[in-house]
Amino acid sequence: MGVDWTPARVRAGVDANELAALIAEDARLNHLHGRGADFAPGVTWQQPAPELTELWHDTNRRLRACLEIPVDGEGYWYSFRVAVIARNPLFPEEWRDAAWTTLPPARAAAEVTRWHHRYAEVRDGLRPTPAEADLEWAGDFFTWVRPWIDDCYGLYLWS
Repeated sequence: MGVDWTPARVRAGVDANELAALIAEDARLNHLHGRGADFAPGVTWQQPAPELTELWHDTNRRLRACLEIPVDGEGYWYSFRVAVIARNPLFPEEWRDAAWTTLPPARAAAEVTRWHHRYAEVRDGLRPTPAEADLEWAGDFFTWVRPWIDDCYGLYLWS
């Protein structure tokens, strides 16, 4: 099972501070559960305590309740792998590390713009292409995400 972004809008009436707190807690708990974590050679991931797993599920349910998530004609969420940014050496390490979270609409627009700018610089030969960078996959992502961003959607992280 992978980790994906799916387009999402914030429901009317959701408190911005509550949403920000839920996103931060969800990101923290995702990391504790191995989503987005890179472990050094020889370091083994340890399953968090059951109460942390329940807190993670509860936090994610509360976050999801704040969002409107569109579905396709078959009832499935639209999605794209977070790894397109988070595991792609095309982008600086700190950007990749920061990608493992839900991005509300304004932040999603800013991040996608920044990521696309870097992608375009490399694609157009203005920056060297990092070893193992996946330009084609990144291009597919920008084609997928741009209409959602233009329609004021954010990106909800789910796994």
